[in-house]
Amino acid sequence: MTRSAATRLYRLILSLYPTAFRRQFGAEMMQTFNDHRDDIEANGGRTDAKFWLATVADEGANIVRQHGAALAERARLPRPTFAGIAVAALLFPPLFVALLAAGMSLAIAVPHPPMAGVAVLVGMGALVAVPALLAALVSYLLGSALVANLARRRRNRA
Repeated sequence: MTRSAATRLYRLILSLYPTAFRRQFGAEMMQTFNDHRDDIEANGGRTDAKFWLATVADEGANIVRQHGAALAERARLPRPTFAGIAVAALLFPPLFVALLAAGMSLAIAVPHPPMAGVAVLVGMGALVAVPALLAALVSYLLGSALVANLARRRRNRA
């Protein structure tokens, strides 16, 4: 892949970050990416599929993290407490199993073309990752709300 094509692709990846984060760090991230890519190629390495898979995986995790931080800032999500996390941990398994079962049922019921190779791995990964993320978010919100409600009731009784 040419340098300009790699730069365009990485710019596309950067566009997935929240706007405020991208404005603050986008230029530095672009420079770091170009320096890293140049360093790999200068030392005889290749920026092939393995390089891009690692880049996309790393950036994907960071994009999710930054969107979560932006959402928490905008929505003022409850601060994590030990009790809230403990309740969320109890709520997570049944929510995950229910969402996974719903996703698998949907995947089986909806017609789709035959898949092979990497497409199967991506599909299976999405089939597990999406319910896991949703279950984690919902269990965290429910757990935090339950703990906050109990604490509020205790304060009102006192």
